[in-house]
Amino acid sequence: MQCTCAPHPRVDLAPAYATERGGDAAALALCRRHVRAACASHGCFHATLPLPDARPAHEGATSFACLAERRVGDAVESLFAPAFLDGAVGRRSEDAAAKMDPSDTSDGDGCSDWEAICNGGRREVPFPIECLPGDENCAKDEDGARKPAVTATFRGRIAESGDEKDPAPEPKLSWEFRRCLAAGNALQTTAGGGDIAAANARCEGGCDSPWGLLPDWTNALHSVASTIVHLLRIRPLLALQENRCQCLERSDNESNECQKCNIDLLRVFRYDALPPSANGDPALGSSAHSDWGTLTVVWQDDKGGLQTHCRACDRWSDVEAGSDDGRDSNTINLFVHVGDFLSLASMGEGGDGVPAWPSPRHRVLCPTADQNDGQNADNCRRSLVYFAYPPPGVSLDAARRFVAPLACPTSANTGAERSVDSAAVYDCYSLLHDQSQQPTPMEKENGLDNTKGSASLRLHERIRGVAFDKVISDKWSQVQRKPT
Repeated sequence: MQCTCAPHPRVDLAPAYATERGGDAAALALCRRHVRAACASHGCFHATLPLPDARPAHEGATSFACLAERRVGDAVESLFAPAFLDGAVGRRSEDAAAKMDPSDTSDGDGCSDWEAICNGGRREVPFPIECLPGDENCAKDEDGARKPAVTATFRGRIAESGDEKDPAPEPKLSWEFRRCLAAGNALQTTAGGGDIAAANARCEGGCDSPWGLLPDWTNALHSVASTIVHLLRIRPLLALQENRCQCLERSDNESNECQKCNIDLLRVFRYDALPPSANGDPALGSSAHSDWGTLTVVWQDDKGGLQTHCRACDRWSDVEAGSDDGRDSNTINLFVHVGDFLSLASMGEGGDGVPAWPSPRHRVLCPTADQNDGQNADNCRRSLVYFAYPPPGVSLDAARRFVAPLACPTSANTGAERSVDSAAVYDCYSLLHDQSQQPTPMEKENGLDNTKGSASLRLHERIRGVAFDKVISDKWSQVQRKPT
């Protein structure tokens, strides 16, 4: 077991974006080696991208201007500002059809104030389709009728649960936006466009409003994940859906039902600033976990708080935060880590060894603040987190046949690897913990914790041949908070 403590590796991705514009092939090869080495040593790394000319070196070119560090923090805050939340989430008319989670405890008269919204549950909010890229191609059908709006999901504090060890609500707010525009997002509407009209009424300023940020960030961070998959030489459409979503444009999609072209997800977080605990430790904003998918791409502000865990040393290490001070204003600073799917796929083909690319366990600490100053916007932590998944229909076994020899061509599936404690290896993955079955204190004390040990190994055997989007659907049902 190797040490994965800080400092975390750093990789300059500039050569990957310069290749098709006459870049240095030797620099690209070195970049490729650095990415592979970082995935092998830590399962995570700092990634830097150049501005203002950063472009992906493959299909789906995206501008990264929306990730310029000096702009993102204020832009994130605008999505949680009282005026925007009250308009987008709180004041819903009946025809807006915003669906509210049963666990939402805010006022039921549709006139919630900001605190009630923040302390409430999950709400599906119509997303103005005019704010989507390519609106001229998909906003209306052939008869001139409005197509359905998609939705963004707002989660108040009681909708943010901890991991399998601590199911208590976590002190943060979030927005979610799905890269597949039809993936659970479509809302039926009439030619009069009632839903969209209600949604657009909230979109003051048109596409320059906060709504327009969500697809921009999604496209930019997805392109980073795509670039890394290319650098790892993973076969297209095996670990990541590269193609853009066209579900709402398809002529055969008359019902506008979910086509599930991908399950990628952007989450925008705002962590509360809280006083330290009695022993002086900062409050947990996100409990310890590993991510389920292929890759996770993170932008975080200068508050920091993200930490990774080293199993060899049993120690938490800070991930260096972004900062305006001393940074190149023409550089984007991100943090990337391997997810459970890609890590498990990097094992030997039989899945009975150790991963070539570990999936780092990580957590987030809330920033500290005085009791009376915790909700000051200047004190809160903000981040963008993009969760990249394999395309629907791809299973772990299907990916492993290609990824394992690629990740570790000389030692995959050797006898030495088979000698490891498989139960201990699989227990490192949150994907393999049944988070719907919380062990009681007595069960934990007597070693009957069903989220641990051989239970993880058994779960791996059950899901390895199953389409991963089905596995993730089950995982989401496990972690959704139920009404109390």
